[in-house]
This record gives sequence, C-alpha cells and structure tokens, in this order.
Amino acid sequence: MPVDYLPVLRIDASSRKVGQVLWHPTAQHVLASAVGDHTVKLWDLGAPEAPRAVLGGHSDTIQSIAFNSTGQLLVTTSRDRKLRVFDPRTGGDPVRVGEGHGGIKGARVVWLGDRDRVATTGFSRMSDRQVGVWETGSLKNLKTITLDQSAGVVMPFWSDNNILFLGKRCLTLRALVLMSLPRTRQPERAMGTFGTMSMRTIIYTR
Repeated sequence: MPVDYLPVLRIDASSRKVGQVLWHPTAQHVLASAVGDHTVKLWDLGAPEAPRAVLGGHSDTIQSIAFNSTGQLLVTTSRDRKLRVFDPRTGGDPVRVGEGHGGIKGARVVWLGDRDRVATTGFSRMSDRQVGVWETGSLKNLKTITLDQSAGVVMPFWSDNNILFLGKRCLTLRALVLMSLPRTRQPERAMGTFGTMSMRTIIYTR
C-alpha cells in the first residue's frame, strides 16, 4: 500500500497561491518560491521564519523562474509580458528588464547552462506558440521562431549537450540544437523528423 510521509519542514510562504518552487543550484538548503503577491522569495531552510530576500518589480503573475548555473542570477517571466533578471544576493528590484513574448499566456524560461543566454517559450499576440533565445546582459532577443498555433503551454528543458527540449501535453517532443557561428554568417534554420520526435535546429550568431 502507498505510504504517506509527513513533511520535515513547513514554510508559511504566503497567504496567497505559491506558483513555483525551485532549489538553488549551489547553495545548500536554499530555495526560491514565486507567490501570488507578484514576488519571488528566497528561503534558507535553516532559518525559515522569514525570507532571506524578496525580489519584486512584477506587475502581474509570475509564470516561471530559473537560476543560472551558479545561482548568482535569477530570471523570471510574467503575465505582464516582461523578462526580468535579478541578483538574489541583494534582493529588491530587477537589475535588468526587457520585453518578452507578446501574448500574456503561459511564458516559461530556462537558463542555457553556463552561458549568458536564456530560452523562453510563450505566445505571440496572435496566439502563435513561440520559442525565443535572449542574451542576459542586455535581454536582447537573439532569435524567435513560431512553432505552431495551439493552446497548450510548451515546457522548455535544457540538457548539457546543447539541446533544448520542448515538451507539450500532446506528447510531442521537439529538440532545438543551439550552436554559435562566426558573426559573418546569417542565422540558419532547419527542421526534420526522427520517429516520433520532431527536430528543429536553430543556429544563431553569438
């Protein structure tokens, strides 16, 4: 029979909904939570009475959060269609704010390993599903492509062999292979299929 386990710790993070929870990639017993008051709170499980830092500046629901590989930066997507980069060590307002996808529905973000790049999935104003790559120093959009028109939210997952996997509820898996070319080359794009996997390749200039 299934066994129920009691939690070893409970944190009263907010009186409103907690939408996201994410462990810090390098600091032990530290996690981030995105809550319904449009803030991200960082918690030390050794002293959970109050958050270590509160990250603000969002004007609507936080849809996704992601740390970089060292945990020194955190990026968020929001229903207000903005991308924000924070320094979790200092807390407060974002260090950079940029425009994200044009639609308000379901934007997700993932850091591309140890690169100064993030990838997002989201929707255009015309409800096209999109995937984009952004430079985190300026939040400049490096490339955005349209995937299709469908209602389901696309979930991005990064692997260490330079592949960005895009998962959908319809059980289709797409893979984006991200590489760098000399500045003299123009961005290229290719698409193919292998079995049940749809493969799309984006090659962009650094």
